[in-house]
Amino acid sequence: MAEQYRVIGSQKLKDMTIFSKVKGNTGTNRGYSSDVQLPGMLHCKALRSPYSRADILSIDTTSAEAMPGVHLVMSINNYPKLFFNQLVFIGQEIALVIAETEEIAKKATRLIKVEYDVLPFAVEPIEAMKPDAPVTVPVHPFPFLEKPTDNPNVTTYSYAGWYSEPNEKGICTKRTVPYDYHGFGDIEQGEEEAEVIVESEGFSYGLQHASIMETGGCVADAKDDVVDLYTHGYWPYVTRYLVASKVGIPISKLNVINYNNGGDFGSHVDGGQEPSNVGPSYNVTMVIASLALQRPVRYFYTPDEEMMYRWGRGGCGSRDRYGFKKDGTLVFMDQDFYRNYCTGDAFIGINFSKFNGCSSGLKLYAHNCKHQKLTGYHVYTNGPGHTGWQGFGCPEAHFPVNVTMDMAAEKLGIDPVEFQKINHPRAGDHWYDDCYGWTQGVGHWMAPTGMDKALNIGAEQIGWSSWQHPSEKTGRIRHGIGVALAMQNTGGEDLYSSAIVSLTADGSAILYANNKDAGQGAWTREKAITAEVLGIEFEKVQVGAGETKHLIRCGWQLCSSGTLTQGKATYDACMQAKEKLFDLAAPKLGVNPEDLDTKDGVIFVKSDESKKMTWGQLIMSLGPRSQDWDIVGYARHQVGPGPTPQDKNVNFISLDVDTETGQISNIKCSMNICIGKAIFPRAVEGIGLGVHHALDAMVGGCAIFDPTTGKLLNDTWVDYTVASIGDSEVYPNCIEYEGDPTHPYGASGCGQATQDAVAGAFSNALYNAIGVRMKEVPFTPDKILKALGKI
Repeated sequence: MAEQYRVIGSQKLKDMTIFSKVKGNTGTNRGYSSDVQLPGMLHCKALRSPYSRADILSIDTTSAEAMPGVHLVMSINNYPKLFFNQLVFIGQEIALVIAETEEIAKKATRLIKVEYDVLPFAVEPIEAMKPDAPVTVPVHPFPFLEKPTDNPNVTTYSYAGWYSEPNEKGICTKRTVPYDYHGFGDIEQGEEEAEVIVESEGFSYGLQHASIMETGGCVADAKDDVVDLYTHGYWPYVTRYLVASKVGIPISKLNVINYNNGGDFGSHVDGGQEPSNVGPSYNVTMVIASLALQRPVRYFYTPDEEMMYRWGRGGCGSRDRYGFKKDGTLVFMDQDFYRNYCTGDAFIGINFSKFNGCSSGLKLYAHNCKHQKLTGYHVYTNGPGHTGWQGFGCPEAHFPVNVTMDMAAEKLGIDPVEFQKINHPRAGDHWYDDCYGWTQGVGHWMAPTGMDKALNIGAEQIGWSSWQHPSEKTGRIRHGIGVALAMQNTGGEDLYSSAIVSLTADGSAILYANNKDAGQGAWTREKAITAEVLGIEFEKVQVGAGETKHLIRCGWQLCSSGTLTQGKATYDACMQAKEKLFDLAAPKLGVNPEDLDTKDGVIFVKSDESKKMTWGQLIMSLGPRSQDWDIVGYARHQVGPGPTPQDKNVNFISLDVDTETGQISNIKCSMNICIGKAIFPRAVEGIGLGVHHALDAMVGGCAIFDPTTGKLLNDTWVDYTVASIGDSEVYPNCIEYEGDPTHPYGASGCGQATQDAVAGAFSNALYNAIGVRMKEVPFTPDKILKALGKI
């Protein structure tokens, strides 16, 4: 294998020493919400639905309420806005018991008597799509986004966008009324222009769990009418607003404490939402319980309960039809895609944001393609609770795109890597997206992508020069290699963050902000940016973060957007503080502000470094009554139209297949992340290793249901397959280049798209090995043997 870490870029980037010195996560380490232990704390356990679908006819909680040690039982009887009488998946909350201990609460749940009307259900999407399938979802909560079809379990994403051509300013307009599909151009015209058309269908991606360390939950601590809420999630200020508004208390009375997170990779994006009339469930219910009891209350899922939620993948069908010129130039893309949504999503409300251009070829292959159409369908089932997860809807949608492109390369007789070089995105490309369904006019164009470099490095690392057509391969053990591309939004329009930086007399700095550290070292990154801008040592930067009552507001932290939103706000705040520093020091040193620089807490004249003064000398010279005693910078950054950096990578897979047993072995993955500039290089490499989240599904890590009951059969970490470092070799390459203009250091997003191309690259490698297209994830031995005609 080639070297693991490549740096490609200008000398300027290589000379930035602070970033290269950052070795480990040294941000705010104040524990996790689940670690919180408070005096007098009560505990909560849930009674959950044993049925995939049922109506509750009655609930009797009197025996549970009478049990010694029980303080409160919450159900539809006394909190009708918090619970449903319609149950739509196994594990849905029916009642909550708050007691002195978890054991007492758990015993009390067994005393609750519930009368059910058990109803027909469908947990597999293929069953839910049949004309005579039972209705899986009673009410769709977003009728303005969901358009019914002839099947009540299937809806289309109606708030799609058909875009115009970009005008002279690069602005593309979108129809302002609900539309049936995404896209631009004219598919019929594209069919006339194309010389070769490639069609494929029948792709599916099994329902996959977000295998994370920290389970869902919170601790609520009411003191009179003020509540401290210790919780995780991606938007402390949004959580504060949602919970306060649903509970009915002033926002100022709720303090969301949000320190660390156990590496959830997006699966806590809901911030505690379960099927509930009020939104974030455990946050809301525990705040209500704590206010009612005036004691702290703790509610965290067990690992078994966690398996009832956090399912973050699920593609159940597609139809792809693409047209090309004979030289490999892509002309049009016409796609139908069906996504599996557990019915719990209909109440949680995460589903509507997952059909957009970033999950399809609308962005990834917009360089040459002038005509695109994507019709998205939701298929609702009675499976377990869904949530966001790394890739956020893209891995299952990228899968058919990348395989169909590989099929086209073969039909055109072009090497797959060379074929990708013809069509991959480049700086300046216009792209079209409707990420969250609300933007009416967009003006996005591609920032530098680095994909040419990534294709070359990955091809060398994986041994692409040995590529052979599958028809040339013989023997029992057959080797295959495959390539696929990925591109995804890094956050999206309207996301924002703020920062305050305070310079102190001893030459150190304090950064105040509330961007969420989701476990990958966000505050290490922010400390590095602060130190770099101010010219001080990394250790001299302190971070104040994690409580909404003390700190400034930040917005939604989605799709690994922190480097772009919080990073830019931090940079701008530091620059403002430095400008104030120079404005104050300039008259004292007899020069203009632009003649000054600072390093290690010393301000000096650039042309004569003997003329200098420390930050402390400057601050002390201002006098105790000076309004400038605290030298502070403040900035707010919001993502908007313009040159847009993307989370992007090129993925190569190498593997061996035993054609007699169907076993896959010797899996190697070259993960080439096009990062622009790595602010925290070790974290980027770690995110590359996180490709195992997608490799889980390739080797069998998907849900298995009992069709007679709907029960999840592999509902423990013993039975659910999780890919480990022993199952594959992963080589993360951080591809640096003179990067994206939207960030002061040229950083691009990183953290989402490492999952997106894995299924396509894996399937393409399997085809290269055995000559049969594998279209159903997971790629288990029985499917391989069936494809080979051996069973």
